[in-house]
Amino acid sequence: MIRSTVDAGHGGVDSGATGLGYKEKDITLSMALDVGTILEKHGMNINYTRKDDRYLSLDDRAKSSNEFNSDSFISIHVNDANNPAAHGLETFHDIGSVEGNKLATIMQNELVSQGLFTANRGVKAARFYVLRYTKAPAILIELCFIRNKADMDLLINNFEKFAQAIAKAILFYHDIEYIPHRPSQSEYVKGKINTLLLSELVLVDGFKKDDINYVKINGLYIPIRDLLESLGLVVGYYDGFVTADLSSHYKPDKENIEAILLGNRMNINGFEKEDVNIVRIKGNYIPIRDVFKPFNLIVDWKDNIVIIRR
Repeated sequence: MIRSTVDAGHGGVDSGATGLGYKEKDITLSMALDVGTILEKHGMNINYTRKDDRYLSLDDRAKSSNEFNSDSFISIHVNDANNPAAHGLETFHDIGSVEGNKLATIMQNELVSQGLFTANRGVKAARFYVLRYTKAPAILIELCFIRNKADMDLLINNFEKFAQAIAKAILFYHDIEYIPHRPSQSEYVKGKINTLLLSELVLVDGFKKDDINYVKINGLYIPIRDLLESLGLVVGYYDGFVTADLSSHYKPDKENIEAILLGNRMNINGFEKEDVNIVRIKGNYIPIRDVFKPFNLIVDWKDNIVIIRR
């Protein structure tokens, strides 16, 4: 079985590059989990340097791959520059590594062929630590520039396409045929999570991994508990259901956002920025309208009150 390490750059106290409300560590983790899942479905044995928001040294990452006896190492990053106009996609390999250059070229070509770039910055050689001290053929992908809006719009709006292209390139390098996944209707139903949201049954578009229920919002994987608690709800589990109840009686608070959720009046722990109502979830700022997309709920506004309904 082919073994590969997928490395989500940065993490924990090391946020990586920041810009336009995004943190590199969050983007790389979401992408690494997506890529790894696709590779696992193709029979590859995948080692993740991290599967959550934790700090790892560069040496930790190289050792993780070496101890796993990886056949390839892919480090995922988002670029930054002093000039916010900098943009585009580039892939690095270690200086003098023939196989690293081969893998990097396959990766760059695949992403470019799918139109997932604003500028083709090419394949480059560099003495990055994780490339130098990883025994397997290793590459580092800089997907885009985090302070360039066109780059970030391309990434966020095509997140799944990026993951598929990265996985496809890795599979091609290892001579494994890429088989596009076409979920059946039964898989869609099975993938939903039963939730009692303020005593109303709601099916959530999410998945369970390592005994944690996740939803995907704007390219980010967010535990349902964190999402609901960030709104001011009490979250629990009962008889196979996620339960979410009001943490207290409704009390008007001008610092929060007044809302009616499925007929229940409540305050959402959020704020308004540039005419958009936003909540903060694990350091990520997410519009309220996007928060409720996985719940298949409609978000409207009436008389300055957010209305969340079926």
